[in-house]
Formats: sequence, structure tokens, C-alpha cells
Amino acid sequence: MSLSEILLILLVALIVLGPKRLPEVAYWLGRCMQWFNALRCKLQTEFNNQVKVAELKHNETKAAAAEQHNELHKRRAAQNSDSSESS
Repeated sequence: MSLSEILLILLVALIVLGPKRLPEVAYWLGRCMQWFNALRCKLQTEFNNQVKVAELKHNETKAAAAEQHNELHKRRAAQNSDSSESS
């Protein structure tokens, strides 16, 4: 937004709202924007936390699957070595 656009918006707001109501409305808009930004920040933080939790669960699942795979591989290797020694 350019400076001329901002000035035009302020001029229209001054004409529509008048000089007495303009500061009140500007204050109210500022408070609303503060509340909205705080809410957005909280939501973003919660979203990021949930993503991290999901990633941790996914990594735990992968680690458990890899551990099961390694155990199975060790058992098969042990069985193969036992069967080759007895032959």
C-alpha cells in the first residue's frame, strides 16, 4: 500500500466518521488487531507443537519397526548359523 492510498483512506475515514469518532475507532481497530495477532501467534505455536508431536510419534513408530526388523534379522541369522553348524 502506498502512502497516497493510506492518506486517501484516512481522509475518507475522517469524512465518514468525523473528527470526534475517528480516534475512538482507530483505538478500537488497534485493540482488535492486537487481539487478532495474539490469537494468531497462539494458534501458530499450538500448530507447531502438534506437528512436533506428530513427528515424534512417527519417528518412534519408525524406530520400533526398525528394531523389530533387526530382531527378526538376528533370529534368522542365529537360526541359519545353528542349522549350518549341525549339518
